[in-house]
Amino acid sequence: MQAHGFEDPVRSHDIVLHGRVRVHCALADIGIRREMKEPVSSLYGLLPPVTKQIFLYEPDLTGINVLCNRIPAPGAEGINHQDLVTLSNECINKVRADEPGSTRHDIKHHYIICHPCYRITGMFIGIDHGTTAMRFAGESGEFKISREAALEFSIEDLSRICPVDEIEGIALCYSMGDNISSITHISKVKNRGLISRDGAGQHIGGGTRVFDQIAKSGIPAVVIPGLHRGSPTDPRFKVYSHQSSPEKVGIAYEVSCALGDDVIVSDVSSNTVTMLVTSGKLVGAFDACIFAPGSLHGALDVDAIRRIDAGECTANEAFQHAGVNFSLPEKERMRSVAMFAAMECAALLLLNATASVALAGSLAQVIAPEVKALLGRDVVVFDEWCASRGLVRIARDVFCGKTEILGLDVDL
Repeated sequence: MQAHGFEDPVRSHDIVLHGRVRVHCALADIGIRREMKEPVSSLYGLLPPVTKQIFLYEPDLTGINVLCNRIPAPGAEGINHQDLVTLSNECINKVRADEPGSTRHDIKHHYIICHPCYRITGMFIGIDHGTTAMRFAGESGEFKISREAALEFSIEDLSRICPVDEIEGIALCYSMGDNISSITHISKVKNRGLISRDGAGQHIGGGTRVFDQIAKSGIPAVVIPGLHRGSPTDPRFKVYSHQSSPEKVGIAYEVSCALGDDVIVSDVSSNTVTMLVTSGKLVGAFDACIFAPGSLHGALDVDAIRRIDAGECTANEAFQHAGVNFSLPEKERMRSVAMFAAMECAALLLLNATASVALAGSLAQVIAPEVKALLGRDVVVFDEWCASRGLVRIARDVFCGKTEILGLDVDL
């Protein structure tokens, strides 16, 4: 038996418990902060030693209820003294939790990482490249700017959330993300993760500016993939080339962290995209140009195809004007969006009848009562910040050692 071997003792008043944890003979998921939410103490005022390997999947162990919605499904992971990252002098992105070697005093951390389900106090940023705006979120704040305003973005703009030198990692999206299938370090991404800039969607340049500023900043960053034929989803969804753009992965992660490993979430705003997560993995999604319309965008119908063939507009222009705002009187628009979103959710319930159903996006609150009535089941509503907040979670988990998110590999 060997203890943690801390050079700099951590006192009980430094500890904040966050999450539902199970403890068996040793310390489990504990974050270190300079405040105390729950009074905790030990006989000597120090963290207890690790006396054996800890496996958090062991049944019938003592549970501690603390401040959190849920804990992700634990895996067979253990804690050894030689793997523990302890208090010393380096940023979290420079030392991995699984780096071999005994504890030492030359690595400064502000938290202990014992398992992927932790709460940490470093600052991580999520950037949602949305259809009409870019949203930036962190654990201490958030802001959004139009894609046109993003043309003037600089890395110092992130100081609206926290000091830039305190940022430990960033997760960001760019366009369709169809040239990568893993959550990939920004230095490894070619062509900003795109096969081509051509395709469905408006090209402004703000997202390009943000991506390039993050890339050259030196701050550790990962790029989120979209879902497409190269993704590890159900092959039946690959009848179409694309299933969703990258920010929807952030939405799915935020919702699954809140509701569980089996969820259906429809993101409804300028367009509508609906996803299925089963057993904590993305199964597939209906992309914006496949079925349900949003306020601006939708699938191409016969009339649109005729206009394209006649040279009256491009396919991209037709897509951008296929939403309910261009085809229906105002009093019918939200009812129609609700009906189609409910139909996509109902279709995915065929693949997982017990999944929780959620709505996200700027129209979620508006259509929720109608969707609930049509489905005959409860619907949980998330707001327009769901994607960026989910990306914060992804950044935090990836840079703290998690190797898979919703079935998507991590490539650092």
